[in-house]
Amino acid sequence: MKKIYSTIDPSLLLHQIVRLADITNEQHELSNPKEFLQIRAMNLGRNRTFAAHKHIWKNGVDKMITQESWIIIKGQVRGVFYDTDHQIIADEVLEPGDCAITFQGGHGLTSLADNTIMYEIKTGPYQGREKDKTDIE
Repeated sequence: MKKIYSTIDPSLLLHQIVRLADITNEQHELSNPKEFLQIRAMNLGRNRTFAAHKHIWKNGVDKMITQESWIIIKGQVRGVFYDTDHQIIADEVLEPGDCAITFQGGHGLTSLADNTIMYEIKTGPYQGREKDKTDIE
């Protein structure tokens, strides 16, 4: 697992790259419990069961940032990851099974193969582009 910290504030974890080969434990927490985006990788044996359940509504927070994750299913994706001042701090090629997580900072992606398939997971609700993101130039 590669953790990418801000060069402006070295204690601030901005991005994380998890390779398929990193997932060796039955459960591996990929995000700190304080983050909005909660991600866990699981490597399950046959007949591993989780009790049926549902989640309850909780009171929200007044201020939050969209956090996002990509999981590559097929093909390749180049991810460019930015610090909070828009400077590039990492450039990674993601393969099938890899996961990129952005807690803060910026990111961009380019598909490197035809028929690339990935899942994008992020916090919501989505309130439109003007309230959600700003371009990095």
